[in-house]
Amino acid sequence: MESSVDWSHCEMHLWVRHRVLVEWAKEAVADTAALVVDPDPASRSGRGMRIVGYSPKAGAILVVIVVRTTDALIAVTAWKANSTFARRYREGKR
Repeated sequence: MESSVDWSHCEMHLWVRHRVLVEWAKEAVADTAALVVDPDPASRSGRGMRIVGYSPKAGAILVVIVVRTTDALIAVTAWKANSTFARRYREGKR
């Protein structure tokens, strides 16, 4: 999935706001064990998707939010997972 995500709109935001590098977020999205919540229950538009995956370079579980448009997936934000999502990831809960 990672190769189909457009990261061009969020690089500065990820670092300034959350201290997350795009490289780390890409690893989390590419994680074969990633937890995908689609649609994201917090999405106002219903087009948001929450991906929870592990980034080896960050050494952390990350939450990545992408939005589905008619022709692309656009990365919006990412942050280090809180204890609830880290546990769900480790337990493999979908």
